[in-house]
Order: sequence, then structure tokens, then C-alpha cells
Amino acid sequence: MVPEHFIKDEAFASNIVRKYLNSKKKDGWRYEEEYELKSGWARLDYLVKAPYEGGHIFFGIECKKSLSKYTSWSDLAKYFEQMVAYQTRPDVSYPIFLAPIVEDENVNNFYKKYPSYTNLNNIQVFDRLAGRLNVGVMYMSHTKGNWGATLRLRDGTYYSDHRGFRKDRLKISVTKNSHITRVPQKIWGQEYNYG
Repeated sequence: MVPEHFIKDEAFASNIVRKYLNSKKKDGWRYEEEYELKSGWARLDYLVKAPYEGGHIFFGIECKKSLSKYTSWSDLAKYFEQMVAYQTRPDVSYPIFLAPIVEDENVNNFYKKYPSYTNLNNIQVFDRLAGRLNVGVMYMSHTKGNWGATLRLRDGTYYSDHRGFRKDRLKISVTKNSHITRVPQKIWGQEYNYG
């Protein structure tokens, strides 16, 4: 286990995520590091392409140092602003996950223990609120020499190593005027050319 206080810089945080993504190549996952958005000026730490129902889905990952249940609101607000700025780009129609959150306790057990909006830590509140703008969190665990992950979005599991992608969570929030709706996330066919 790598406690979050050992993740002192973004390069180390990115290395943890890269190791995990490399382990997923056997499952058909591909990624591009430092992906420059087509609309310019911004780069995602990772753009991930994962197989799903005969096609592929995409999601982004943005790495930050020392993420934990004790991360301050001011830091989370900065990260949120950065990730929402990505979401406003016309070429971004997928969720982006803040990573890596390395916790001692199993993610799913922790959420079961605290199902209501009481007793939540900052990361859990961030997950519940930021997801409404397609920003999620990536929890990571290290067991038997391997990294595992759970991606959470809007207070639910988007992906876990044990269950895969959850169809009911593959939705994107779309805003038109002041109305927000959730539409199914696009599943790209094999014809889409990516790495």
C-alpha cells in the first residue's frame, strides 16, 4: 500500500495511474498520455479508450498529488475548476476522473457504511457534487503487487475491476440553457481511429 502522504508530486501520482493502465492493456484498454485536446490550450494527463459492447468508450484522468479524504476544500475547488474547464470544451464528451485516491479502506465498504450525506469526507462530497458536471474520482488500491481501481461518478460506481463498466452510470450530463439532462455516453465503433 502506498499511503497518500507518500504521493508528494504529480509525477509520482501519474506513475501509479500509468502502472494501472498498463496492466489493463491485456483487457484491450489503450491510453494516450498528455493528450492535447483538439480545441487547444489544454492537456489531459490521460485519455483512456476502453472496449465496451463491441465499441469503445473514452474517459479522461487528471492526476494530482496527495489526494485523500483529508484533501482541503480549497485544493479540491482548484482541481474542480480545472476539470470543468476541460468539460466546457466542444471536443470533450466523456467524464474526467481525479486520481489517484489511495485509501486504506475498501471504497465500496466505506460508501456502504455512510450512505447518507452525513459523516462524509471531502472526497466523497466532491464525488457527489462534481459528478453532476461529469467529473469523478478514481480510487486505487494495491494488493498482491498489483494496482486496482474503482471509478466513481455521481455517487455511484462508473467502473470497477470486479464488475466492469456499469451501463446505468454511462451517462453524460448535458446543459442546455438552464436545464441539465443526462444522455447515454457515446460508444465509439471500431472505425474511430485512436492509437
